[in-house]
Amino acid sequence: QSGDRFSRGLDREVKRRALAFYRDRNFFDADVDVEWRQDPADERRGLLIVVVRPGEEHEIRFVGNEALSRRRLLDVVALGRRPVITEAT
Repeated sequence: QSGDRFSRGLDREVKRRALAFYRDRNFFDADVDVEWRQDPADERRGLLIVVVRPGEEHEIRFVGNEALSRRRLLDVVALGRRPVITEAT
């Protein structure tokens, strides 16, 4: 089925949206790879391949906050691959 024309930056946008989707569902270690494979027989066609590795689901709670939404707080917290922080740490 035909779709919109592939443009530069589409792969980054797909990756950003996929990561946001999984992050909203507590998969903070999700990893997404996006690749465009052009059809050698027709330069107007190709496949956008999206590979998602969701990782483990985690729960993050913000206690005492009333000013900002959970989503807004998650946007400002750097959640790269690092050890899990618990009350005991």
